[in-house]
Amino acid sequence: MRRTQRSTVSRRALLSALGTGVLGAFAGGGAATQRRRASDYAVVQGDRCEPVAPVRGRLPVEEFYDYQLPKKYVSEENGASIGFATRYASAGTVELQREKTSLLLLYRGPKGLSLVVVHGRIESSIGGSVTFGLDGLPSGGEWAVRDDFYRNPNTGVVASTNFDRWRVDGSEHVVDWTWGKAGTDGGAFRGLGENFDVVVRPGFNEDAALEGEHYEGEITDWEFLSGSAGVSERVSLDLDRPIRIRTGTCE
Repeated sequence: MRRTQRSTVSRRALLSALGTGVLGAFAGGGAATQRRRASDYAVVQGDRCEPVAPVRGRLPVEEFYDYQLPKKYVSEENGASIGFATRYASAGTVELQREKTSLLLLYRGPKGLSLVVVHGRIESSIGGSVTFGLDGLPSGGEWAVRDDFYRNPNTGVVASTNFDRWRVDGSEHVVDWTWGKAGTDGGAFRGLGENFDVVVRPGFNEDAALEGEHYEGEITDWEFLSGSAGVSERVSLDLDRPIRIRTGTCE
């Protein structure tokens, strides 16, 4: 697990994805080091521990993610919005997305702290497949965004074009995602609370349950975005090892 070079997101992303309430977590230089040490959250993989900070915004996580679908598929169950130019993708995180990359981040909005997952990049030439097993998600929380999860409005059953599988009723949540070119996949779990310890067991590419069944593609990078969307750091993660996302410091 290593830290990659800082990435700077455009002003348009700050306004469109987060509104005007973004609080920068890393101001640069010594201030950045001091704030990282003071972080209340950490990502652990093997014997490595990295302090991380949440993205902060005034929008609820559904609006931050902005999962866009055709009107007939939008529901409270999936947390989607009506898509016109962009569909079957997260329009709100477009400036954070990278091709062939699976992204995780903490998001603190007006309704509390959420864990956000975004796979792939809009307008990419390929798709991909990922399976996550998640242990330790608080029972009082909820998946505010389920991308992709939509029903046939005429029958009420899961639409035949919806290939993703969400098994999130028990103590262990397992989600199988698969997506095509020009789309993304993922979700947002809201309600982590003040103290949590979540384990994410990844299955990328050939280790994903739906690999090769519907779409072709490959994930080559797994990253955790730390800080604000405008001035952030990306923690690079090993694709084949589980991680812990928890409250507390690395010290």
